[in-house]
Amino acid sequence: MVNGLFSRLIEHARRPAPPESELVREAMERAVQRVEPRLRQGGDYPRRYRRPVARALEYVQDLARAIPGPVEVSPELYGRDPFIHALFGSPEQMQHALCMSHAMHEYARRPGGPGTEAYALMGMRRREKTAFGMEVAGDVIRREVAQRVVCFTDHTLSGPAPTEAEARRLLTWNLYDSLVERVVERLAARQRARQELQKEKDYLSAQLRSADADRRPALQKRLDALLADLARAHADLDLRHLAGDFEDVFLNPERHLSLERVTLRLDGMGVLRADEADANTHALDFTDLHGRDRRRWTVVMVRCHPRPELLDMADRLHQAGRWLQL
Repeated sequence: MVNGLFSRLIEHARRPAPPESELVREAMERAVQRVEPRLRQGGDYPRRYRRPVARALEYVQDLARAIPGPVEVSPELYGRDPFIHALFGSPEQMQHALCMSHAMHEYARRPGGPGTEAYALMGMRRREKTAFGMEVAGDVIRREVAQRVVCFTDHTLSGPAPTEAEARRLLTWNLYDSLVERVVERLAARQRARQELQKEKDYLSAQLRSADADRRPALQKRLDALLADLARAHADLDLRHLAGDFEDVFLNPERHLSLERVTLRLDGMGVLRADEADANTHALDFTDLHGRDRRRWTVVMVRCHPRPELLDMADRLHQAGRWLQL
């Protein structure tokens, strides 16, 4: 594992990379097109955006390189690799995750077919639940013992590619786009706030028109305060404020995307064990990605071998299921 890591680092260092200015320029265009294309007309574009975009791009590149793998995913390895065994409840579940993946179906439809192998990011939800099982302590067998069981669900494949380098490049842009979405969300929140103030202003204006003399002063006071708030909301939507949003998000990317390494000692049934001397348990390292939705995804780069006939069969079954639901 260590030798493989060093080999990949050496390979990455030797591989010629596009000029940084070209990557930053591409990243700026990608972000501005998604957030607000009119930013290109501003006097501070691209000067003010260059540093935050370069910082965000460097950060997501480091994240993409830090995600472990690639790990071989195949039914043949299910019983031999404790890590793979922990990720899937059965070889059938593994095959189902690969065959029912929308990303793999799209990959299989590319010109020339899917090829003999594919690399992709696999994300899963890691869950712990309480179950009752047996424990052996010396010659004593204890039944109905409360245990913590770790399982993985919602397996998702994204960014399949024919090489690891290409898969990590796609992953880099997916992570970058996640940061861009944080800027989009900040802008959308201000737009929603202005819309709510506009609705309230229309409501108060209607009340004021029909109010009697006693109620008019209080309503007018509320309306005046609301108009001041609405003016500030309009000002907050000035395009110049978006540069600040980019700086807040892109200069502090670790607040929005981060990796966490977790080591768990599991037996073959996924039960958490504390006894390091137990030969039937393995200390397994998992990597969690904390992202925009504030939820935790366990992630790993995988290498798999697409089987077109299984993908085609899964696609036909999916289409048949849609017809049955009509």
